[in-house]
Amino acid sequence: EQLVGRLTDTQVISKASGLSGADELKEGVDNDKRRVLQLLEATRRAEKAAAGKRRNKSAARKRQLADKKLDKDYIKTEMKNAYSAQTNQGVRFFNSLAIRVHKGEKAVDVKLIDQAQAVQEGKELQKASKEDRMMERRLA
Repeated sequence: EQLVGRLTDTQVISKASGLSGADELKEGVDNDKRRVLQLLEATRRAEKAAAGKRRNKSAARKRQLADKKLDKDYIKTEMKNAYSAQTNQGVRFFNSLAIRVHKGEKAVDVKLIDQAQAVQEGKELQKASKEDRMMERRLA
């Protein structure tokens, strides 16, 4: 009983399973490895037989896409895209007035604010004629 603390794992396992030596334990491990390899080979053959005689590339492609959709990175990007679409980053608020802006745009033009206020109040701003706009550009 004093030697129990000094025994190695293989010795403890061999004593517990009734094996006399380490050689018998190695044979048991080898048998387990051989059995696992046989099972893996059997599953590979079963998948190959299920696919049919001619290998179907579209089925392989579908399986590959299904595996891709289960990938952690794919799920993460899908969740991120759904959240960003829901929060709508293209809207800024000015005096409780929602104004659509492009992504990354920092400043909002005064004309844009005036247009949004007019739309909210139900008025339409009169658009300057082409000649007036050309004149504004020349003077600016």
